[in-house]
Amino acid sequence: MLGGLVEYKGEIKLKVDSYNALDPSKKTGNYWNKNDDTELLKVKRYIKVFYIKTQDYTCPYCRQRIEVDHNAFWDIEHIMPKDKNPNFMFSPLNLCIACKDCNSKKSNKNVLRNKQKKGKP
Repeated sequence: MLGGLVEYKGEIKLKVDSYNALDPSKKTGNYWNKNDDTELLKVKRYIKVFYIKTQDYTCPYCRQRIEVDHNAFWDIEHIMPKDKNPNFMFSPLNLCIACKDCNSKKSNKNVLRNKQKKGKP
């Protein structure tokens, strides 16, 4: 990544900290989809704008650089899927942006595991 990891400050940090303080059994990937939560929408916008600039408008999967005037082209990508790993939902090391095509193809796949790599017998 070119410019580093997102850092949360102010009201954005308070919202992220409130999620991280939840009992692990109450954390789910569905939390991300609360579109009626204005504070969460601010957090998501903050993350997206940060990584669009940090990644220089480049998708980490297809490596295309696509500079557009709006950020609707990009999705916030949870490298480890938020549905399977809700504890890492706001972890800066788990976040980036991806183009909509790649994010759709990736879905909930584990991209950190190489199926072609041969393990020890």
